[in-house]
Amino acid sequence: MKILSIIFFLGISIAAHAGTQQRQLYKKALDAINKGDLITFESLAPSLKGYVLYPYVEYHRLRVKLANVSKSKIDAFFTKYQGQPIANHLKSKWVKHLLNKSRFAEASSYSAPNHATTLRCNILFAKLKSGIDIQYLPNKDLWLYGKSRPDACNPVFEYWKSKGYIGQVAYGKRAKLAVGENNLKFAQKLALKSDAASKNLIAAHVRKKQAISRAKSFAAGSYATLAALPSSVVDDKVREWKARQFIHSGSWDRLKKEIEKMPAKQQAEDIWQYWLARAYARLGNKNQARSLYRQAAKNSSFYGFLSADRLGENYSICKKNKSINLKQFYQKFPEIERAFELRHVGSDYFAGMEWTHAIRRMQNADIIKASLLAGRQGWYLKSILALGKIREFQYYDARFPLLYKNSIMRYSKARGLDPAFTYGIARTESALRPDAVSPVGARGLMQLMPATARSVAKKYGSGTVTNAKLIQPDFNVSLGTGYLDQMSKRWNGQLILMIASYNAGPHRGAKWIKILPHEADRFIASIPFDETRKYVTRVLDYTTMYNWILGRPVKRIGGRISNIGSNKAFIGNKNATTQVVCKN
Repeated sequence: MKILSIIFFLGISIAAHAGTQQRQLYKKALDAINKGDLITFESLAPSLKGYVLYPYVEYHRLRVKLANVSKSKIDAFFTKYQGQPIANHLKSKWVKHLLNKSRFAEASSYSAPNHATTLRCNILFAKLKSGIDIQYLPNKDLWLYGKSRPDACNPVFEYWKSKGYIGQVAYGKRAKLAVGENNLKFAQKLALKSDAASKNLIAAHVRKKQAISRAKSFAAGSYATLAALPSSVVDDKVREWKARQFIHSGSWDRLKKEIEKMPAKQQAEDIWQYWLARAYARLGNKNQARSLYRQAAKNSSFYGFLSADRLGENYSICKKNKSINLKQFYQKFPEIERAFELRHVGSDYFAGMEWTHAIRRMQNADIIKASLLAGRQGWYLKSILALGKIREFQYYDARFPLLYKNSIMRYSKARGLDPAFTYGIARTESALRPDAVSPVGARGLMQLMPATARSVAKKYGSGTVTNAKLIQPDFNVSLGTGYLDQMSKRWNGQLILMIASYNAGPHRGAKWIKILPHEADRFIASIPFDETRKYVTRVLDYTTMYNWILGRPVKRIGGRISNIGSNKAFIGNKNATTQVVCKN
């Protein structure tokens, strides 16, 4: 047995050493070809045969010679690596090259997978230029899509319009798809050329958007405006904002009736179980309230935890894990092995390309395995997003990593913050991605705007703030916790206002105090900004999870938060703790 073990571990050691050697050789080869040193590249290439990234060796060889390479060599690559993302990537470059050279007949000879939109449209354009009639029906998914398409598709669409394939009905169908994608401006643009029925439907959706916008102000008549909407546009969002009118006003009987009118699926969500229980409790039906709280309390979520607080029961956290046969998984999805190796060599773009290709052909059970492996590889952004998309929330090791622990613990202590709270903010802000940059310019783990960062740095003597420094985890956490400390002092430690201000700005927190109910749960549920409302509940949820993951006493959310203007615990005792059990 000992001899077998020695041979086994020796085999792993030799394989790992060989893999490391090839990885280093690949990096040298890639560096050489990027510098135009083809002699060094070709001297290293033979040693990389059998390496998992050898398709990329061949890709880079062809890429740098694309202007002069023969079609036969390109086609041989496509045949050899058919179905692999790198083949489609090179094909996109090759077809574009052929189009630029007006070699339309050659470009038109290729095919593309459905998801490769630009490539498909370029091939169809080549067919057009070659005098081939391109049919609409086999390719109608290019048009019937609820978002904008690449510019490469415009000539194809214009041809279909000229042939009568795309008319009012097709515009109407696409407009409806745009509504489904919550892309109302695009839908309105499409509706200008659609049929009358579609125009009426889009107009109704515009009314719905306006009604919900008005409802968020809680102005008089908001409920009536929502109630007057045609049934064709009444959905979960409309029903939600009808109910929120009565959460805001504290009209418990009307809230109860509104929730009870929701479809069973919506009623079964923990948020509405909680609010229906609140309504029953306020109306004197304690038994029905307890039953609903107990159902909601099975969830590891903000409303699940708050329901447990109402009952005085332990929190429910049920952890899942899954065994993975790595060899079998890589055989089934070789893209995942290539993706991980590409990350090791610093090719993040290609790694993401391989990952996306694999996820596209996976069932949920395999997505879970891929996500767990990504987490073990430190690729938490992929594991977090993939598990969230399929709503598999109980794989906590992959969803709540303890990254940058030293910095978070150190600066949290220095600023008088619970490190679980700092983790909750960072996890919500960036999924713990240090180089995250938002569309508005917020940067790093804790998503600091440069102006805010400079202000905090000045107070704490942290030195000059640059965009490059803001994506350094330690520096970002030092300033992010500093800003949280400022929010704590501004709001006298009231967690709800601290969190809301961190997301939406302290000026909005000050505004909301004047117009929203001061009862803690009602204040949160009435926040007009969808993003901020979800943000507050998510941070409190994630803070609880990180308390548990850090092995620290798990504080009750009801004991962390307080009514606006009060320092008294919202439910129970201030900073009360609870045990964690699994209530499946």
